[in-house]
Amino acid sequence: MISEIELPGTRILKRARWGGGGGGGGDAAAEAEAAAKRDRERRAAAVRKLMQYFGEAGGEVAPLEKPEAPTVPVVGGRKAILTPAEFAQLPTQARGGYTRVGNEYRLSSAGTGGLGNSVRPMSLQPGAQTTGANPLSSYDAALRKFQEELAAYNAALADQRAAGGNAARYKALEDRIARNVTNFQTRELDEQLDQTAIRLKDELARRGHIGGSQQVDQEAELRRLNDDALLDIANQANQARLNFRSDKSRALSNAVAQINADVDASTAINQALSQTNLAAQQAEETAKGQNLGDVFARLSYLYGLQQQGAGRRAAEQQYGQRFGASSVGTGGSYSGNIVRY
Repeated sequence: MISEIELPGTRILKRARWGGGGGGGGDAAAEAEAAAKRDRERRAAAVRKLMQYFGEAGGEVAPLEKPEAPTVPVVGGRKAILTPAEFAQLPTQARGGYTRVGNEYRLSSAGTGGLGNSVRPMSLQPGAQTTGANPLSSYDAALRKFQEELAAYNAALADQRAAGGNAARYKALEDRIARNVTNFQTRELDEQLDQTAIRLKDELARRGHIGGSQQVDQEAELRRLNDDALLDIANQANQARLNFRSDKSRALSNAVAQINADVDASTAINQALSQTNLAAQQAEETAKGQNLGDVFARLSYLYGLQQQGAGRRAAEQQYGQRFGASSVGTGGSYSGNIVRY
């Protein structure tokens, strides 16, 4: 079964109530609309998270494009920022003008002959050569933006991978339900088949039909009845799968309704999770509870013998009721009562 989860940042905030009047009405209305928009976005994100967690349609993440890191500016033929390894490879005479800042070396204005005043703004495109006004400030701004975009990209990528993994996990759960039902019912079928095959062989031998056409026909009929039963079992297993899907969809619909009613997303998802786990158990147990019945009762050879036996028993019962004997006599003896008419 799947454990409960806690989803950070998915609590649905209740819509703000705005009041008051006077000259600030326009601003209040605009802010209320902005709050309502944020509320809708939170709800949509929570529903998307729900669908991702259960591997359902609606939880897909749009195709992702990894953001591109800004290019370190080049000023006067020199990279404005160097890693410690790059700095160590510079000749001693070329190290002038660099200052250690954190875990990197940066050109100072002294090292470029006036970095801040003598050059125009940089483009930050790959291969860009800059001689512009302090490119490092533009680079730092572009780097901060890149880091924010990269964090969002990584989060979306994790959601995308989780959605695919969850879909596979629930597909495996469906397969397990169907497999357990199939194995359970097949064991009962195999027991019936073994018992019927033994009985059939005994009856064929008793009547001298071993090796003849009767044996060939009856064994073929036995296989056909077994194949029919296997098909019925496959249908039962598939129905158990469909029942689970239906109950799972119902649980997700309830969770979406709860999210739209401002229930905490983690609470709604965990309730859906509990209902889904219960649905998996019920689907399997219901299918296992379906009785196969006497699969081979229709086997014609044994059925004919059963009918003969039933007819004999009925005749004996009727004879006994009429003549007061428990059974019809055999051989030349008479085992009845004389009755005057």
